[in-house]
This record gives sequence, C-alpha cells and structure tokens, in this order.
Amino acid sequence: MKRYLAPGFGRRVGIVIAAISIVVQVGVLALVGWGSLHVSMVRDWLTVGKAAENTRIEEYVDRAGLSSAGRFYLLAARPTLHSPDTFDKSCPNPEAGIAVLGCYSVADDTIHLLDITDDVLTTLAPVVAAHEALHAIWARLDPLERTTISAEIEQSFTSISDPNLLGRLAPYGSLTSSQRVAELFAILGTESTTVTPALEEFYARYFDNRQACVKLAASSANTIAEISSSIESVGGQILAVELTVKDAVAKYTGDKRVLQQDIDSFNAHA
Repeated sequence: MKRYLAPGFGRRVGIVIAAISIVVQVGVLALVGWGSLHVSMVRDWLTVGKAAENTRIEEYVDRAGLSSAGRFYLLAARPTLHSPDTFDKSCPNPEAGIAVLGCYSVADDTIHLLDITDDVLTTLAPVVAAHEALHAIWARLDPLERTTISAEIEQSFTSISDPNLLGRLAPYGSLTSSQRVAELFAILGTESTTVTPALEEFYARYFDNRQACVKLAASSANTIAEISSSIESVGGQILAVELTVKDAVAKYTGDKRVLQQDIDSFNAHA
C-alpha cells in the first residue's frame, strides 16, 4: 500500500504534538500552583464533595434562605447535629448569660448544632445553622476583606434601635475586638432587618433570601419571650403560694403553742 504524505507534514505534526504537550504541562503546573495557593478552597471542595446528604441540614439551608454559596460553606465546616449530652462536650459555654445552641470551632473548622426537636423552637434551628455558617465564612475571609467588612458591620451596629436585638448583643461586650466583630457579622446577618447597602450586598453572596432568616429569628425571639414571661408568671404564683403556706404554718404553730399552754394550765389547776 502506498502512503502519500504531504511534504513537511510529519514535521508539522511533531511541532503540534510538542506544543500540545507544553500547553498541558503548563496547565498542570498552573493548576498545581493555584492549588498550593488555595489550599483552603481545595479542601472545602473535597469536603463538600464527600459530604453525605443530611435532610435536616438541607431543611435548615432552605428555611434560612441560604444561597448555594451559603450552603457550600455550611457543609465545608462539616456540621454535626448533637444530642444534649454530646453537644455540651463539643460546645462548652464560656460566656455567662448566653444560651448556646450551636458553635463554630476555629481550631478544627467544624460546626456543631444542638438537634432541636421541640416543635415550639424548631424555627430557631435554621437561624442557628446560618449563624454558624457565617462564622465559617468569616474565618475564610482574607485580612483586607475583613477590614472592609468590619467597617460596614460597625456602621450597621450603630444604627440598630431594636431593644431586643441590642439586648441580644449585650452579653458579647466582654469579647475582644476581633471576636466581637466576628460575632456581630453572624448576628447581623441572621437577625438584623437592615444593614448598610454594602454589607447587604456582601450577605447576598450567601443568602438568596436573608429576610426569611431574619423573620425566623424574630419569631423565635417572640416565642422565647413568651415562654420566659410564662415562667416568670408561674414562678411568681409559686412564690405567693409558698408565702401563704409559710404564714399558715407559722399561725398553726403559734395556735398550737397557745393551746398547749392552756391545756397545761388547766391540768395544773384541776
């Protein structure tokens, strides 16, 4: 069989193959270089890719109005749902006056959530999940971006007039400046109706509907306030009953003593 080759064809094929080889090598080196500079991002992608589906977590994502990016970083921090026993070990509470229902561990980049099964408080669970996801997001911001966003956070904080939200923030006054701004970032994002336009735009990366989360937070706060009010009311009633019983016992003791004295006196003169 005769083969017809165009003059110089073999040489041109060799050049093309060599060029492709160089491009592939450069691409691989570029990819390796990019990966070495973005270790955290690569790790996040691998973690999320291997994450087992959890219907409860997915429900939190949907109800809190998180975007695909918000969901990504929640899963990247390997959220774990705990019973009360295991939760206390994973989320010790160092701050007095703060009820802990979830936490983000900076040390090992993990999120721990109390598995809230009480129907009365289920509206709070998605808010807690979104709150901790924002902590994981904050931990991944570069210093320059943190500085820029911190200024927006402080400006948003100074415009808060809601006494309930201000009361919610009060226990965090003892935190360091960096801890405080990180906490404000998570609280404002999940509980504050209004923030600066720049901060709202930033939150929009991680929320498709941030106001859905804020409404859940407000509903939960109202429910907790009603429960607290009921507890105080019942506590007051119990205290009133205790005082009544105490007075009755004191009167009975006094009457009994007088009666015994009368009996002794009667017997002495019989």
